[in-house]
Amino acid sequence: MADLTPAQKRDRASLALNATYEIEVVLDMLKRGLPADVNCLGLAVLIRRVQDLNSVAMSVWGGDDTRPTDEMRTVVFL
Repeated sequence: MADLTPAQKRDRASLALNATYEIEVVLDMLKRGLPADVNCLGLAVLIRRVQDLNSVAMSVWGGDDTRPTDEMRTVVFL
């Protein structure tokens, strides 16, 4: 792969961050559509896990320097 220019790197990081926002919207829609039923508990847990992982990506690509790295590591390596 060719070396990316700083502008290309910024553009790609922006695309990744926008993708995380879209993922969050989709997950919220899925959660709202889930019936409050024990049969859907596994899916609800999976949705929550993806939300937690997505929040780490949002923090990194969004430049949230106040979120401790160790806390994010704990989320990722649960």
